Amino acid sequence: GRYTKVWEGQEPYLVLQVHVCWQQKQVKAYLQIDTRTRHVGLTFSKPEALKLSGSVANLLRKHAPAGGVSRILREKITGGIWIPLYTQRNSTPTFYLHLSDGSPAELSFVDAHGKAMVRRSPKGSFTKVKLWEGLLPHQIDDQALLFDDVTDEVFARLTGPAGAEASRAQGQAALLPDYQRVARDRLARRIKTLKKFLANRQGKAAQADEINLLEQKAHLLAAHLHRVQAGDFELNVDGVTIDLDPDKSPGHNLDDLYVRIKKTRKTLVIATDQAQSAERQLETMLADLEQLRAGTLGMEVVMRLLQRHKLPLERPTTRSETGLTPVAQLWRVYVWREENNNIPMMVGKSAAGSDALCRSARSNDWWLHAVGTTGSHVIIPARALRATIPSMGLIRAAAILALHFSQRKADQRGEVYLTRRHLIKKRPAMPAGLWQIDKAETIFVSYETPELQNVLAQLVTE
Repeated sequence: GRYTKVWEGQEPYLVLQVHVCWQQKQVKAYLQIDTRTRHVGLTFSKPEALKLSGSVANLLRKHAPAGGVSRILREKITGGIWIPLYTQRNSTPTFYLHLSDGSPAELSFVDAHGKAMVRRSPKGSFTKVKLWEGLLPHQIDDQALLFDDVTDEVFARLTGPAGAEASRAQGQAALLPDYQRVARDRLARRIKTLKKFLANRQGKAAQADEINLLEQKAHLLAAHLHRVQAGDFELNVDGVTIDLDPDKSPGHNLDDLYVRIKKTRKTLVIATDQAQSAERQLETMLADLEQLRAGTLGMEVVMRLLQRHKLPLERPTTRSETGLTPVAQLWRVYVWREENNNIPMMVGKSAAGSDALCRSARSNDWWLHAVGTTGSHVIIPARALRATIPSMGLIRAAAILALHFSQRKADQRGEVYLTRRHLIKKRPAMPAGLWQIDKAETIFVSYETPELQNVLAQLVTE
Protein backbone atom coordinates (compact mmCIF):
# COMPACT_ATOMS: atom_id res chain seq x y z
CA GLY A 1 0.00 0.00 0.00
CA ARG A 2 0.92 3.68 0.06
CA TYR A 3 1.14 5.69 3.28
CA THR A 4 0.18 9.37 3.32
CA LYS A 5 0.01 10.45 6.97
CA VAL A 6 1.72 9.67 10.26
CA TRP A 7 0.82 10.18 13.93
CA GLU A 8 2.21 9.26 17.33
CA GLY A 9 0.41 8.14 20.47
CA GLN A 10 0.77 6.02 23.57
CA GLU A 11 -1.05 2.88 22.43
CA PRO A 12 -0.16 2.25 19.63
CA TYR A 13 2.97 4.38 19.51
CA LEU A 14 3.30 5.05 15.75
CA VAL A 15 0.46 5.00 13.22
CA LEU A 16 0.71 5.27 9.43
CA GLN A 17 -2.36 5.95 7.31
CA VAL A 18 -2.10 3.59 4.33
CA HIS A 19 -4.23 2.93 1.27
CA VAL A 20 -4.53 -0.80 0.57
CA CYS A 21 -6.42 -2.96 -1.88
CA TRP A 22 -9.14 -4.88 -0.01
CA GLN A 23 -11.92 -6.84 -1.73
CA GLN A 24 -10.82 -5.32 -5.07
CA LYS A 25 -11.23 -1.78 -3.72
CA GLN A 26 -8.78 0.84 -2.54
CA VAL A 27 -9.60 1.53 1.11
CA LYS A 28 -8.01 3.56 3.89
CA ALA A 29 -6.46 1.65 6.79
CA TYR A 30 -4.06 2.33 9.66
CA LEU A 31 -0.76 0.52 10.20
CA GLN A 32 -0.04 0.44 13.96
CA ILE A 33 3.40 -0.08 15.49
CA ASP A 34 3.27 -0.50 19.27
CA THR A 35 6.53 -0.44 21.26
CA ARG A 36 4.78 -1.51 24.47
CA THR A 37 3.31 -4.77 23.16
CA ARG A 38 5.90 -5.22 20.33
CA HIS A 39 3.01 -5.54 17.92
CA VAL A 40 2.42 -4.50 14.28
CA GLY A 41 -1.15 -4.56 13.03
CA LEU A 42 -3.52 -3.16 10.43
CA THR A 43 -7.03 -1.85 11.13
CA PHE A 44 -9.79 0.15 9.49
CA SER A 45 -10.51 2.25 12.57
CA LYS A 46 -8.23 5.14 13.53
CA PRO A 47 -6.85 4.78 17.09
CA GLU A 48 -7.71 7.40 19.70
CA ALA A 49 -5.42 9.92 21.44
CA LEU A 50 -3.05 10.52 18.53
CA LYS A 51 -0.89 13.59 17.93
CA LEU A 52 0.88 14.93 14.85
CA SER A 53 4.17 15.83 16.53
CA GLY A 54 6.79 13.51 18.05
CA SER A 55 10.41 12.50 17.64
CA VAL A 56 9.76 9.72 15.12
CA ALA A 57 6.80 11.33 13.35
CA ASN A 58 8.64 14.63 12.87
CA LEU A 59 11.68 13.01 11.23
CA LEU A 60 9.51 10.65 9.19
CA ARG A 61 7.43 13.59 7.97
CA LYS A 62 10.61 15.53 7.15
CA HIS A 63 12.54 12.85 5.25
CA ALA A 64 9.78 10.52 4.04
CA PRO A 65 6.42 12.36 4.20
CA ALA A 66 4.77 9.88 1.81
CA GLY A 67 5.75 6.65 0.11
CA GLY A 68 5.05 2.98 -0.36
CA VAL A 69 4.98 0.02 2.02
CA SER A 70 5.20 -3.25 0.09
CA ARG A 71 5.88 -5.86 2.79
CA ILE A 72 6.66 -6.46 6.45
CA LEU A 73 9.63 -8.65 7.47
CA ARG A 74 10.30 -10.46 10.77
CA GLU A 75 13.78 -11.58 11.80
CA LYS A 76 13.87 -15.34 12.38
CA ILE A 77 16.48 -15.16 15.14
CA THR A 78 15.52 -12.08 17.16
CA GLY A 79 11.87 -11.59 16.18
CA GLY A 80 12.44 -7.93 15.26
CA ILE A 81 10.16 -6.33 12.67
CA TRP A 82 11.39 -4.44 9.57
CA ILE A 83 9.06 -2.20 7.52
CA PRO A 84 10.72 -0.94 4.29
CA LEU A 85 9.61 2.52 3.11
CA TYR A 86 9.89 3.40 -0.58
CA THR A 87 9.95 7.12 -1.37
CA GLN A 88 11.58 6.74 -4.80
CA ARG A 89 10.83 4.60 -7.83
CA ASN A 90 13.50 1.95 -7.39
CA SER A 91 13.80 -1.53 -5.96
CA THR A 92 15.79 -0.48 -2.88
CA PRO A 93 13.99 1.00 0.15
CA THR A 94 15.09 4.51 1.07
CA PHE A 95 14.20 4.10 4.76
CA TYR A 96 13.22 1.45 7.29
CA LEU A 97 11.13 1.36 10.43
CA HIS A 98 12.58 -1.25 12.78
CA LEU A 99 10.82 -2.58 15.88
CA SER A 100 13.14 -4.60 18.09
CA ASP A 101 11.97 -7.55 20.18
CA GLY A 102 13.90 -6.50 23.27
CA SER A 103 12.61 -5.44 26.65
CA PRO A 104 11.70 -2.66 26.33
CA ALA A 105 11.10 -2.71 22.58
CA GLU A 106 12.72 0.07 20.58
CA LEU A 107 11.42 1.69 17.40
CA SER A 108 14.09 3.06 15.04
CA PHE A 109 13.92 5.17 11.88
CA VAL A 110 16.87 4.10 9.69
CA ASP A 111 17.97 5.28 6.24
CA ALA A 112 19.28 3.03 3.46
CA HIS A 113 22.90 3.75 4.49
CA GLY A 114 22.41 2.42 8.00
CA LYS A 115 22.04 5.71 9.89
CA ALA A 116 19.53 5.43 12.72
CA MET A 117 18.22 9.01 12.88
CA VAL A 118 15.95 8.43 15.86
CA ARG A 119 15.35 5.62 18.35
CA ARG A 120 12.26 5.55 20.55
CA SER A 121 11.13 3.29 23.37
CA PRO A 122 8.74 3.66 26.35
CA LYS A 123 11.74 4.99 28.28
CA GLY A 124 12.33 7.94 25.93
CA SER A 125 13.73 8.96 22.56
CA PHE A 126 17.25 9.47 21.19
CA THR A 127 17.72 11.67 18.13
CA LYS A 128 21.52 11.47 17.91
CA VAL A 129 22.46 9.78 14.64
CA LYS A 130 23.88 6.30 15.26
CA LEU A 131 25.24 3.81 12.73
CA TRP A 132 23.23 0.59 12.57
CA GLU A 133 25.07 -2.47 13.82
CA GLY A 134 24.65 -5.24 11.26
CA LEU A 135 23.23 -5.48 7.77
CA LEU A 136 19.97 -4.03 6.52
CA PRO A 137 17.49 -6.34 4.76
CA HIS A 138 18.31 -5.06 1.26
CA GLN A 139 22.04 -5.72 1.90
CA ILE A 140 21.41 -9.46 2.34
CA ASP A 141 21.40 -11.55 -0.86
CA ASP A 142 19.10 -14.34 0.36
CA GLN A 143 16.59 -12.67 2.67
CA ALA A 144 14.58 -15.89 3.11
CA LEU A 145 17.39 -17.31 5.27
CA LEU A 146 17.08 -14.58 7.91
CA PHE A 147 13.60 -13.10 7.47
CA ASP A 148 9.99 -14.24 7.29
CA ASP A 149 7.59 -12.21 5.16
CA VAL A 150 4.66 -11.62 7.54
CA THR A 151 2.75 -9.18 5.30
CA ASP A 152 -0.04 -11.71 4.63
CA GLU A 153 -0.23 -12.52 8.35
CA VAL A 154 -0.72 -8.85 9.25
CA PHE A 155 -3.15 -8.32 6.37
CA ALA A 156 -5.16 -11.40 7.38
CA ARG A 157 -6.07 -9.72 10.66
CA LEU A 158 -7.60 -6.91 8.64
CA THR A 159 -9.65 -9.19 6.36
CA GLY A 160 -10.90 -11.45 9.18
CA PRO A 161 -14.32 -11.12 10.87
CA ALA A 162 -13.19 -8.09 12.90
CA GLY A 163 -11.82 -6.43 9.77
CA ALA A 164 -15.05 -7.04 7.88
CA GLU A 165 -17.03 -5.52 10.74
CA ALA A 166 -14.74 -2.51 10.75
CA SER A 167 -15.12 -2.17 6.98
CA ARG A 168 -18.90 -2.04 7.29
CA ALA A 169 -18.55 0.54 10.04
CA GLN A 170 -16.30 2.60 7.78
CA GLY A 171 -18.91 2.52 5.04
CA GLN A 172 -21.60 3.63 7.46
CA ALA A 173 -19.37 6.45 8.70
CA ALA A 174 -19.68 8.12 5.32
CA LEU A 175 -23.30 8.98 6.24
CA LEU A 176 -22.54 11.50 8.95
CA PRO A 177 -25.34 13.24 10.86
CA ASP A 178 -26.15 16.82 9.92
CA TYR A 179 -24.67 18.36 13.08
CA GLN A 180 -21.37 16.55 12.48
CA ARG A 181 -21.19 17.58 8.82
CA VAL A 182 -21.82 21.20 9.80
CA ALA A 183 -19.07 20.99 12.44
CA ARG A 184 -16.69 19.31 9.98
CA ASP A 185 -17.22 22.01 7.34
CA ARG A 186 -16.87 24.84 9.85
CA LEU A 187 -13.63 23.44 11.21
CA ALA A 188 -12.33 22.94 7.66
CA ARG A 189 -13.04 26.62 6.87
CA ARG A 190 -11.31 27.73 10.05
CA ILE A 191 -8.28 25.61 9.10
CA LYS A 192 -8.20 27.27 5.67
CA THR A 193 -8.23 30.70 7.30
CA LEU A 194 -5.57 29.67 9.80
CA LYS A 195 -3.31 28.41 7.00
CA LYS A 196 -3.55 31.79 5.26
CA PHE A 197 -2.75 33.55 8.52
CA LEU A 198 0.19 31.20 9.12
CA ALA A 199 1.58 31.85 5.63
CA ASN A 200 1.30 35.59 6.25
CA ARG A 201 3.05 35.38 9.63
CA GLN A 202 5.81 33.18 8.21
CA GLY A 203 6.36 35.78 5.50
CA LYS A 204 6.61 38.51 8.13
CA ALA A 205 8.97 36.35 10.18
CA ALA A 206 11.38 36.11 7.23
CA GLN A 207 12.65 39.65 7.78
CA ALA A 208 15.93 38.82 9.50
CA ASP A 209 17.90 39.67 6.33
CA GLU A 210 16.15 43.05 6.11
CA ILE A 211 17.14 43.84 9.72
CA ASN A 212 20.76 42.95 8.99
CA LEU A 213 20.77 45.23 5.94
CA LEU A 214 19.21 48.11 7.88
CA GLU A 215 21.73 47.71 10.69
CA GLN A 216 24.56 47.75 8.14
CA LYS A 217 23.18 50.96 6.61
CA ALA A 218 22.81 52.56 10.05
CA HIS A 219 26.42 51.67 10.92
CA LEU A 220 27.72 53.08 7.62
CA LEU A 221 25.62 56.25 7.90
CA ALA A 222 26.84 56.87 11.46
CA ALA A 223 30.46 56.42 10.36
CA HIS A 224 30.09 58.71 7.30
CA LEU A 225 27.59 61.22 8.65
CA HIS A 226 30.05 64.05 7.92
CA ARG A 227 29.73 63.33 4.18
CA VAL A 228 26.00 64.03 4.07
CA GLN A 229 25.13 67.46 2.67
CA ALA A 230 21.85 69.33 2.93
CA GLY A 231 19.43 68.21 0.22
CA ASP A 232 21.11 64.84 -0.47
CA PHE A 233 18.75 62.08 -1.56
CA GLU A 234 21.16 59.20 -0.93
CA LEU A 235 24.61 58.22 0.28
CA ASN A 236 26.77 55.55 -1.36
CA VAL A 237 29.32 53.79 0.87
CA ASP A 238 31.24 50.69 -0.26
CA GLY A 239 28.60 49.85 -2.84
CA VAL A 240 25.71 50.22 -0.35
CA THR A 241 23.09 52.87 -1.17
CA ILE A 242 21.44 54.59 1.80
CA ASP A 243 18.24 56.52 0.97
CA LEU A 244 17.94 59.92 2.68
CA ASP A 245 15.18 62.45 3.21
CA PRO A 246 16.54 65.72 1.73
CA ASP A 247 14.26 67.79 3.99
CA LYS A 248 15.81 66.34 7.16
CA SER A 249 19.20 66.82 8.77
CA PRO A 250 21.78 63.99 8.71
CA GLY A 251 21.10 63.26 12.38
CA HIS A 252 17.35 63.00 11.83
CA ASN A 253 17.91 60.62 8.90
CA LEU A 254 20.01 58.42 11.17
CA ASP A 255 17.34 58.54 13.89
CA ASP A 256 14.69 57.50 11.35
CA LEU A 257 16.83 54.53 10.36
CA TYR A 258 17.15 53.40 13.99
CA VAL A 259 13.37 53.72 14.46
CA ARG A 260 12.80 51.61 11.35
CA ILE A 261 15.17 48.94 12.69
CA LYS A 262 13.33 48.88 16.01
CA LYS A 263 9.91 48.51 14.36
CA THR A 264 11.11 45.81 11.98
CA ARG A 265 12.69 43.85 14.83
CA LYS A 266 9.48 44.07 16.86
CA THR A 267 7.44 42.92 13.85
CA LEU A 268 9.81 39.98 13.44
CA VAL A 269 9.42 38.89 17.07
CA ILE A 270 5.63 39.21 17.03
CA ALA A 271 5.28 37.40 13.68
CA THR A 272 7.54 34.55 14.85
CA ASP A 273 5.51 34.06 18.04
CA GLN A 274 2.24 34.17 16.13
CA ALA A 275 3.53 31.69 13.53
CA GLN A 276 4.61 29.22 16.23
CA SER A 277 1.27 29.53 18.00
CA ALA A 278 -0.62 29.07 14.72
CA GLU A 279 1.41 25.96 13.89
CA ARG A 280 0.49 24.35 17.22
CA GLN A 281 -3.15 25.28 16.78
CA LEU A 282 -3.16 23.95 13.20
CA GLU A 283 -1.83 20.55 14.32
CA THR A 284 -4.67 20.18 16.83
CA MET A 285 -7.27 21.33 14.31
CA LEU A 286 -6.11 18.87 11.64
CA ALA A 287 -6.24 15.97 14.11
CA ASP A 288 -9.78 16.95 15.19
CA LEU A 289 -10.91 17.37 11.58
CA GLU A 290 -9.67 13.87 10.82
CA GLN A 291 -11.72 12.60 13.76
CA LEU A 292 -14.84 14.38 12.48
CA ARG A 293 -14.34 12.81 9.06
CA ALA A 294 -13.56 9.29 10.28
CA GLY A 295 -16.99 8.20 11.51
CA THR A 296 -20.17 9.09 13.37
CA LEU A 297 -19.67 10.88 16.68
CA GLY A 298 -22.15 11.82 19.38
CA MET A 299 -23.34 15.41 19.59
CA GLU A 300 -21.56 15.94 22.94
CA VAL A 301 -18.24 14.84 21.42
CA VAL A 302 -18.74 17.13 18.43
CA MET A 303 -19.61 20.06 20.68
CA ARG A 304 -16.46 19.49 22.75
CA LEU A 305 -14.34 19.51 19.60
CA LEU A 306 -15.90 22.78 18.46
CA GLN A 307 -15.57 24.40 21.87
CA ARG A 308 -11.88 23.48 21.92
CA HIS A 309 -11.42 25.78 18.93
CA LYS A 310 -13.91 28.45 20.09
CA LEU A 311 -16.42 27.45 17.41
CA PRO A 312 -20.09 27.34 18.53
CA LEU A 313 -22.19 24.56 17.03
CA GLU A 314 -24.58 27.04 15.44
CA ARG A 315 -24.12 30.67 14.51
CA PRO A 316 -26.56 33.20 16.02
CA THR A 317 -29.14 34.30 13.49
CA THR A 318 -31.69 36.29 15.50
CA ARG A 319 -31.68 39.83 16.76
CA SER A 320 -32.13 38.73 20.40
CA GLU A 321 -28.95 36.62 20.35
CA THR A 322 -26.56 39.35 19.24
CA GLY A 323 -28.42 42.57 19.94
CA LEU A 324 -28.15 43.46 16.25
CA THR A 325 -29.11 41.43 13.22
CA PRO A 326 -25.76 39.97 12.01
CA VAL A 327 -24.78 40.90 8.48
CA ALA A 328 -21.89 38.59 7.55
CA GLN A 329 -20.75 40.76 4.65
CA LEU A 330 -20.50 43.95 6.73
CA TRP A 331 -19.23 43.20 10.23
CA ARG A 332 -17.87 40.53 12.55
CA VAL A 333 -19.38 39.57 15.88
CA TYR A 334 -17.22 38.65 18.88
CA VAL A 335 -18.51 37.68 22.31
CA TRP A 336 -17.42 38.68 25.80
CA ARG A 337 -18.45 36.29 28.59
CA GLU A 338 -18.94 37.48 32.16
CA GLU A 339 -21.20 36.25 34.96
CA ASN A 340 -23.09 33.81 32.72
CA ASN A 341 -23.81 36.63 30.27
CA ASN A 342 -22.65 36.67 26.65
CA ILE A 343 -22.16 40.24 25.41
CA PRO A 344 -21.61 40.77 21.66
CA MET A 345 -19.00 43.15 20.24
CA MET A 346 -19.59 44.15 16.61
CA VAL A 347 -16.60 45.16 14.46
CA GLY A 348 -17.00 46.69 11.00
CA LYS A 349 -15.20 44.82 8.23
CA SER A 350 -14.71 47.90 6.04
CA ALA A 351 -15.50 51.59 5.92
CA ALA A 352 -18.92 50.85 4.40
CA GLY A 353 -19.46 48.06 6.90
CA SER A 354 -18.60 50.35 9.80
CA ASP A 355 -21.08 52.94 8.51
CA ALA A 356 -23.82 50.31 8.28
CA LEU A 357 -22.95 49.07 11.76
CA CYS A 358 -23.17 52.55 13.31
CA ARG A 359 -26.47 53.30 11.54
CA SER A 360 -27.93 50.01 12.84
CA ALA A 361 -26.87 50.73 16.43
CA ARG A 362 -29.20 52.30 18.98
CA SER A 363 -28.54 55.72 20.47
CA ASN A 364 -27.44 54.38 23.90
CA ASP A 365 -25.11 51.70 22.49
CA TRP A 366 -21.39 52.10 23.22
CA TRP A 367 -19.03 53.06 20.38
CA LEU A 368 -15.22 52.66 20.19
CA HIS A 369 -12.62 53.66 17.60
CA ALA A 370 -8.83 54.01 17.51
CA VAL A 371 -7.69 57.62 17.97
CA GLY A 372 -5.99 59.48 15.14
CA THR A 373 -6.02 56.72 12.53
CA THR A 374 -8.28 54.78 10.19
CA GLY A 375 -9.84 51.60 11.47
CA SER A 376 -12.99 49.64 12.20
CA HIS A 377 -15.81 50.99 14.34
CA VAL A 378 -16.78 48.82 17.33
CA ILE A 379 -20.27 48.71 18.87
CA ILE A 380 -21.31 47.22 22.25
CA PRO A 381 -25.14 46.94 22.51
CA ALA A 382 -26.28 48.56 25.76
CA ARG A 383 -29.30 46.24 26.00
CA ALA A 384 -26.95 43.26 26.31
CA LEU A 385 -25.44 44.72 29.51
CA ARG A 386 -26.73 44.01 32.99
CA ALA A 387 -25.16 47.22 34.32
CA THR A 388 -25.40 50.84 33.26
CA ILE A 389 -21.88 50.94 31.87
CA PRO A 390 -19.66 48.16 30.47
CA SER A 391 -17.17 46.47 32.77
CA MET A 392 -13.49 47.34 32.47
CA GLY A 393 -12.78 43.88 31.05
CA LEU A 394 -15.39 44.34 28.32
CA ILE A 395 -14.13 47.85 27.47
CA ARG A 396 -10.58 46.57 27.28
CA ALA A 397 -11.54 43.68 24.98
CA ALA A 398 -13.49 46.02 22.66
CA ALA A 399 -10.60 48.52 22.67
CA ILE A 400 -8.17 45.74 21.70
CA LEU A 401 -10.42 44.90 18.74
CA ALA A 402 -10.56 48.60 17.74
CA LEU A 403 -6.75 48.82 17.76
CA HIS A 404 -6.20 45.45 16.10
CA PHE A 405 -8.49 46.37 13.19
CA SER A 406 -6.80 49.72 12.62
CA GLN A 407 -3.51 51.12 11.37
CA ARG A 408 -2.17 50.75 14.95
CA LYS A 409 -2.31 46.97 14.65
CA ALA A 410 1.46 46.36 14.68
CA ASP A 411 2.04 48.65 17.69
CA GLN A 412 -0.32 46.66 19.98
CA ARG A 413 -0.96 49.84 21.96
CA GLY A 414 -2.69 53.17 21.51
CA GLU A 415 -5.57 55.44 22.47
CA VAL A 416 -9.20 54.55 21.80
CA TYR A 417 -12.33 56.76 21.76
CA LEU A 418 -15.20 55.58 23.99
CA THR A 419 -18.64 57.20 23.85
CA ARG A 420 -22.32 56.60 23.21
CA ARG A 421 -23.64 56.14 19.69
CA HIS A 422 -25.81 59.32 19.84
CA LEU A 423 -22.66 61.41 20.43
CA ILE A 424 -21.24 60.71 16.97
CA LYS A 425 -22.74 62.17 13.80
CA LYS A 426 -22.55 61.39 10.10
CA ARG A 427 -22.54 64.73 8.28
CA PRO A 428 -23.51 65.07 4.60
CA ALA A 429 -20.67 64.48 2.11
CA MET A 430 -18.54 62.69 4.72
CA PRO A 431 -16.64 59.77 3.12
CA ALA A 432 -17.35 56.19 4.18
CA GLY A 433 -16.05 55.36 7.63
CA LEU A 434 -15.64 59.00 8.75
CA TRP A 435 -17.90 60.29 11.57
CA GLN A 436 -17.92 63.49 13.62
CA ILE A 437 -17.37 62.98 17.37
CA ASP A 438 -19.29 65.46 19.51
CA LYS A 439 -18.05 64.17 22.87
CA ALA A 440 -15.93 61.19 23.88
CA GLU A 441 -13.48 59.89 26.44
CA THR A 442 -10.13 58.40 25.47
CA ILE A 443 -8.52 55.37 27.06
CA PHE A 444 -5.00 54.03 26.54
CA VAL A 445 -4.60 50.28 26.00
CA SER A 446 -1.44 48.19 25.73
CA TYR A 447 -1.68 44.43 25.23
CA GLU A 448 0.41 41.35 24.42
CA THR A 449 -0.15 38.75 21.72
CA PRO A 450 -1.69 36.03 24.01
CA GLU A 451 -4.39 38.46 25.20
CA LEU A 452 -5.12 39.51 21.62
CA GLN A 453 -5.43 35.89 20.48
CA ASN A 454 -7.79 35.14 23.37
CA VAL A 455 -10.07 38.02 22.29
CA LEU A 456 -9.93 37.06 18.60
CA ALA A 457 -10.75 33.46 19.50
CA GLN A 458 -14.22 34.59 20.62
CA LEU A 459 -15.35 35.10 17.02
CA VAL A 460 -19.04 34.16 16.66
CA THR A 461 -19.83 35.10 13.08
CA GLU A 462 -17.84 36.53 10.20
